[in-house]
Amino acid sequence: MTKQEFIKNVLDKFEISNLDKNKLSEQLDIYKTFLQEQNAQVNLTRLDKDDIIWSKYFWQSMMVYRLVDFNTVKTVLDVGSGSGIPGFVIKLFFPNIKLTVVESSHKKCEFMKQLAEKLHLANVEVINQRIEQTSTKRQFDMVTAKAVAPVETILELITPFAKSDGLVVVPKGKNYLAEVKDLNQELKQLSASLLTVDYILDDGIDFYTIIAKKHGKTNPKYPRDYKKIIKGFDYGK
Repeated sequence: MTKQEFIKNVLDKFEISNLDKNKLSEQLDIYKTFLQEQNAQVNLTRLDKDDIIWSKYFWQSMMVYRLVDFNTVKTVLDVGSGSGIPGFVIKLFFPNIKLTVVESSHKKCEFMKQLAEKLHLANVEVINQRIEQTSTKRQFDMVTAKAVAPVETILELITPFAKSDGLVVVPKGKNYLAEVKDLNQELKQLSASLLTVDYILDDGIDFYTIIAKKHGKTNPKYPRDYKKIIKGFDYGK
């Protein structure tokens, strides 16, 4: 996939208006080049060839959000973004979004801070902290996290940060159901409900995106200490 094909794919799948395509193209080039330059030092991704970055890194990180209307989203929390995926890519296509990233790796946070400067992005905050140690007083229109942990764990970690009526979006692989005892029951305990599980087949790979909606304030005991979280969700205990 080329850069032009990547941009076309996104524009075909998302409702985007008033986008400066020339500026976007330049920013994407800067992002790709800086990612490749820093990758050897920080170990950001194994997907560092040009065509792979456009097709498997940028495109596949974006396509799983195709059912989200980002024109109605003002604030996004991206947890464990690492090298800026998906938060920074979303921000480039929807520059009016205020993006907050929480990442536990200091080196990756430094990369993203430098990236934000190189891209001249406003309203981007990078927080070097574990998400379960972060205050839930700040609430967001959409919260999301990559598939870096089982669904059961991710939902407990990020759902408390969504506003009432906000979205919780978790991209996962096809085995996501084996990672959670009772998806609907856990969401209910976290004051959310399942909207849909979107399915996409891309380049022979199955992608599933869990999309839930908050309907109230989550019990302040969540998220619990990580040692408790990894033992399994308490389902109301």
